Amino acid sequence: RDGQEVTLQADIATNLVAKKDSDGLYVEGEYVKAGFLGFSAATGVVKQDFGDSVVWMTDRVGDAVDSLAALPSKVPALWDAAFGDGPREQDSPMGVVGAARVGGEIATLDIPASQQMAMFVMLLAGFNLSLFLFNMLPLLPLDGGHIAGALWESLRRNLARVLRRPDPGPFDVAKLMPVAYVVAGVFVCFTLLVLVADVVNPIRIS
Repeated sequence: RDGQEVTLQADIATNLVAKKDSDGLYVEGEYVKAGFLGFSAATGVVKQDFGDSVVWMTDRVGDAVDSLAALPSKVPALWDAAFGDGPREQDSPMGVVGAARVGGEIATLDIPASQQMAMFVMLLAGFNLSLFLFNMLPLLPLDGGHIAGALWESLRRNLARVLRRPDPGPFDVAKLMPVAYVVAGVFVCFTLLVLVADVVNPIRIS
């Protein structure tokens, strides 16, 4: 201070804060006592350049892929939250109803309108990104399943051409319809499970 080192004794106050688990996620309904020095972290909007935006978006896509891969492992906890007395985890799968509820909570947050709009855009973008990745799974009746069938057909034809064999013809996707029925049934059941959980035990951000 003024070029001199000054030693001060701070009066640390006791504050009640939300408890976090080992993954850094908030534990609903549990609080712990912590010291408070009298100031808190500032919040605001920081403009990023194009390179930083690309890196950030790449990280978000990676997070979405990891979440999609972990989706089956979250079904038991989702079932317990919907039909049992288990807590709804913050990273639990969420459907359209849950997203609408979160959008309503964003509208009630005591933050500037620009930040509210940014959160709305992020919510919408994240929802569309998840749907896109989900639709690209190589399973019928999703688009990814049809793309996989087209790639398999192209591979067979090119391989036959290299080996100088007759053209095997188009790949009959109809043969995989029983698989498509099973996949569609699983998706319908999962959608209903998420819907029930979003209604009876929704995810809350505030």
